[in-house]
Amino acid sequence: MTQFENLVIEKLGSIDKRLDRIEERLDKNESDIASLKNGQLEMHRKMKEMDYKLTKTYELALEAWGQGVENRKLLTEF
Repeated sequence: MTQFENLVIEKLGSIDKRLDRIEERLDKNESDIASLKNGQLEMHRKMKEMDYKLTKTYELALEAWGQGVENRKLLTEF
């Protein structure tokens, strides 16, 4: 091989190594993004669950308050 061919092979080898490192970083980023998406879905599910519990608690509190008002009204009538 000529000196030029050796130089081209050396340069292509270094480019190949750099591309391999870039590909590894892209794979890691894709993995991180997938993990974030899973975490985001879990957070969304938990938020819906929390919203449901808060709504039910609020409804229960309103019902208890209304019952208290009714009881007070009945007691004052007697």
